[in-house]
Amino acid sequence: MPSAFALEQNYPNPFNPQTTIRYHLPVQGHVTLTIYDMTGAVVTRLVDGEQAAGSYSQIWNAAASPSGLYFCELRTASSREMRRMLLVK
Repeated sequence: MPSAFALEQNYPNPFNPQTTIRYHLPVQGHVTLTIYDMTGAVVTRLVDGEQAAGSYSQIWNAAASPSGLYFCELRTASSREMRRMLLVK
């Protein structure tokens, strides 16, 4: 089991058109994994629900999104982390 909450940098970065996002949860709880564009608008929510403690991986296929800078936010009731991601087409 992970000992700390963590959102890893997506891989690959820059990416085209898909990338893998890995994260670690030390305790069970409600989790959201959200992608935002530069304006702060929600592009997609990859995860929105209860998850057990453990390590996870999500793939974001951004084929329908334009090139640019995006932000990935992992949020639980007690923690929040954000990473920058660059989509280059």
